[in-house]
Amino acid sequence: MLTFLIFYSSFFCIKIVRQTIKEQFKMDIREVINNPATTLVDVRTPSEFMSGNVPGSINIPLDEVPNRVEEFKAMQGTIIVCCVSGGRSGQAAGFLNMHGVENIYNGGGWMDVNYYKANAA
Repeated sequence: MLTFLIFYSSFFCIKIVRQTIKEQFKMDIREVINNPATTLVDVRTPSEFMSGNVPGSINIPLDEVPNRVEEFKAMQGTIIVCCVSGGRSGQAAGFLNMHGVENIYNGGGWMDVNYYKANAA
C-alpha cells in the first residue's frame, strides 16, 4: 500500500520531478552539487549504494523515505536525491515535496551527480 501511495503521488508530480537540475537552477549545476550547504541523498538500496556512490552522499533507501520525512525536513540547504537513472529519486522528490520538504530536487542518476561532483569548476 505504501509503495502504491508513493507511486500514485509521484505520478501526479511528474512535471516537477522530471525537470533536470539545470532547469531548476539558474546557477551552474556543478555549483549546486558542490555547494557545502547541499545534501546529496542516494535512495538506492544499501547494496547498490555500497557498490558505488557519490563521495559525501548519504543513503536513505526509497522504502525508508516515508518514515524519515522529518529527517529530510531537518536538512538545511538544498537536497539533491539520486538513484540509478532518476526514477526512484523522482518518486522520492515528489513524495517529499508533497509532504512539505522544500528545496528538494531530483538529481537523476548517481553517476551523473558523481561526474558533476568530480568535475567541479
